[in-house]
Amino acid sequence: MVINFSGTDFNIEPGRVFTLEELSVKYPNQWLATDVVERDADNGQPTKVTVLKRGVNAFSARDGVGTQTFCTMYTGLIPERNHVGMF
Repeated sequence: MVINFSGTDFNIEPGRVFTLEELSVKYPNQWLATDVVERDADNGQPTKVTVLKRGVNAFSARDGVGTQTFCTMYTGLIPERNHVGMF
């Protein structure tokens, strides 16, 4: 269980740069608010990020980050059917 005091998420490592593979191992099946550090030159998709917030807190993180570098990510598998996602 994550205990959150004053908006501080004690289970993240501020400033640590993760590849997407590392992110999935460290934070499996979770919603994450990230700041994009590096993008793929060909398709623009994030390749390296830092974690700002996780879980329910991820959706309130956009306020403090510019829209060019902010990205919400899910680290689990996306269901192939019978799934609806809304933001």
